[in-house]
Amino acid sequence: MTHPHTLVDETPISPLRQRAIEIEVAEAFRFVITERLGQSVAAELFQEAVDRLADSAARGLRDRYPNPKLAELWEVWSHLGGEGRLDLTLDELTDERLRFHVDHCAYADMYRSRGQAEAGVAFSCRRDAPFAKALVPGVTVEQSRTILEGNHYCEFTYTLEDR
Repeated sequence: MTHPHTLVDETPISPLRQRAIEIEVAEAFRFVITERLGQSVAAELFQEAVDRLADSAARGLRDRYPNPKLAELWEVWSHLGGEGRLDLTLDELTDERLRFHVDHCAYADMYRSRGQAEAGVAFSCRRDAPFAKALVPGVTVEQSRTILEGNHYCEFTYTLEDR
């Protein structure tokens, strides 16, 4: 089986390209499920699938981060934002709290350009919390605003009580 961020020939692809591929498949399934089972069931199943993708991605990082802390979560965010994908500003990083905001998001640009802003919120923005919780057990997540929901920036706060 190939790594989730490689093509069949093992050529690495960017996280942005990976999301573009994933959303095409996910939206096709969501459309069919909505037609057959209704909006409510489709939304529930879609969120469950997104949660599973987040969990799988976090588990894939366990070798690199066997006992992850908020600093490692920031490192992951920095990687996702690399190559101009996200303009991140770190507001606070302690053992107990990670706060940052995103002033520009190429993921949001990509979803909007495809007419998939609403799907992008469900598929990407709503993936952040389950991913963080799977990577850093015990973390609480507050995502008070996102660019894809029409805000000028995304705002994240991760809090970790003493383990």
